[in-house]
Amino acid sequence: MKTNERISLLRLQRKLNQEMRCPAGKNQVYVLSRMKTNGRIKREAPQVCLDCKIRSYLGWRKRVYLDFIRKVCCGDHRRLCEAYMKFMARRRAPFMSP
Repeated sequence: MKTNERISLLRLQRKLNQEMRCPAGKNQVYVLSRMKTNGRIKREAPQVCLDCKIRSYLGWRKRVYLDFIRKVCCGDHRRLCEAYMKFMARRRAPFMSP
């Protein structure tokens, strides 16, 4: 990865952390860089992602990526995020089963 690409990903990470509206995602955005092995080691392109604690609590896939973060987490999470709405409904009615 080139230095300019790395800097732009870090700027994007910082910008998303500043724009974050969902309380579960505050300062949780990071750059994910992984290695894949399928007989050979292959480096994947880095991605901006977030491990959502609410989604994890509900037993859903916790990792969300850039498009979801921009649309939902940095947008109107109270109206658009199904996990947030379910979590808040459970908080209001703690006797409900998962």
